[in-house]
Amino acid sequence: MRTLHLALILLLSISPILAFAQNLPIPTISSDLDQDGMDDAWEKRHGLDPTSPVDAWTDWDGDGVANLFEFRLGSAPLDTHSPQVIELTPEQGIDGLRQILEDYSVSDLLYIRIATGTYQPDRPISNARTGIRMLLQGGWNADFTVHDPQQFTTIFSDPQRSGGRLDMKLSDVYSAIIYQHLDFIEMSAPVQFTCREESETYVALHECNIKNTRRSFGGALDFRTADIKSNLKLDLVSCEITQNNANGLEVLIFADNEFAARILNCTIAHNKRSTDNSYTTGYGLNLLFYQFVQQSTPQILIQNSIIQNNARHSINFTAPSGVNLSGFRLESNNIETPLEGLPAIILQTGSNIDEAPSFADTLAGNFSLQANSPGIDQGTSFGLPFSGAAPDMGAYEFNFTPTNRPTPTVNTLTLYPNPVRNLLHIEWDKTTAEDLQLEIFRYDGRLHQKLLSTHVPAGTYTYRWDVTNLARGYYFLRYHDGDQFITRPFFKA
Repeated sequence: MRTLHLALILLLSISPILAFAQNLPIPTISSDLDQDGMDDAWEKRHGLDPTSPVDAWTDWDGDGVANLFEFRLGSAPLDTHSPQVIELTPEQGIDGLRQILEDYSVSDLLYIRIATGTYQPDRPISNARTGIRMLLQGGWNADFTVHDPQQFTTIFSDPQRSGGRLDMKLSDVYSAIIYQHLDFIEMSAPVQFTCREESETYVALHECNIKNTRRSFGGALDFRTADIKSNLKLDLVSCEITQNNANGLEVLIFADNEFAARILNCTIAHNKRSTDNSYTTGYGLNLLFYQFVQQSTPQILIQNSIIQNNARHSINFTAPSGVNLSGFRLESNNIETPLEGLPAIILQTGSNIDEAPSFADTLAGNFSLQANSPGIDQGTSFGLPFSGAAPDMGAYEFNFTPTNRPTPTVNTLTLYPNPVRNLLHIEWDKTTAEDLQLEIFRYDGRLHQKLLSTHVPAGTYTYRWDVTNLARGYYFLRYHDGDQFITRPFFKA
């Protein structure tokens, strides 16, 4: 039945959630006080704290999607069924992924969980639909019951040099593509994103590794825009880009296109010149802006990152005089100098440690830090968990064990009847005494009503809520005690 799972899972779970996916909001940011990448008003509507960046990286509904990515995808952060889930196994392999991206037309909002194993594309994989919103997430065990990217690695590899790559083409409308917990090892072609027509695009890579790419030009991670208006936003967080025969990251922006990037806690090191040495490769970051007529100010933040020991300079910045560098910020990094195309004042405005980073074993491809690394406890917090006095620099926190999910304090949480017309029964069985909150949210994520906020001893409870006067439609109950959030949907008939 596993082979049927890929084709049928969306069809078997069609619901009002799916209808919602066809009319997804386009995320916009009017105000972002904590600079976590989420709009303040959106955070308030969904019960998040617009003054703290920590909640960008938490997962309130426990569906495996961080709140930041829920915002960018346009999904509901209090709904465990949004976005829709598709599970991909090595047996389904690359053909299964190609079917999803090239042939699927049920929904434009996809959450693809990929089981541990090695996937070998024999030719480029691209998306057929415009306006796609997708989270491609590795690190799952074989039966999708445990998500632990440290134990269960998901690898894309092309050792036969057959031209396999993930090549996302973005055009026409808003797109959001997120890669998380994926390793791209020995690819013959890059991980590539191309803005082909007028578009607004958000791309994020979180805890991904791109290593040993064999390419004669461009970047192992490669972004390009056409010579028409587009708006590209990039988040590169806790990624390792090392030992590639190419530039580590290359961004090519044409003709007054808008560009913003956050490169946070990344390790970009030991990238080499291409084997034929005929193209400009070997930079850590190669940022190219061409054919700009209007004044442009790209917003680029590089923070807590290590960019060292690349064949050419750590950063090359090529741009006409119309590109304003006031939006280029380097803060709390270990970047090898000099930089090419950037004035020295940019390094002077933020803290930079230009020292050997003391990687564990680069010959073996281990770019974690040793105890004597100058980057330990030298970073600036932006919400990700860390050990010590402050975040470390680079993709790997020294001596850090990821926090496991809290031990559940609720054995059961049940709503009935569902659908409900008059009286909704909410039952739960607690194993510990905790402060407890029960809240009702509307389908759009807005808080409708707080039902209960009190300290509750361990035991079995039933709460009855009269919904007679509640408007017809879908709602969500959120149960919160201690560090635990549980969300349940229900329908008022």
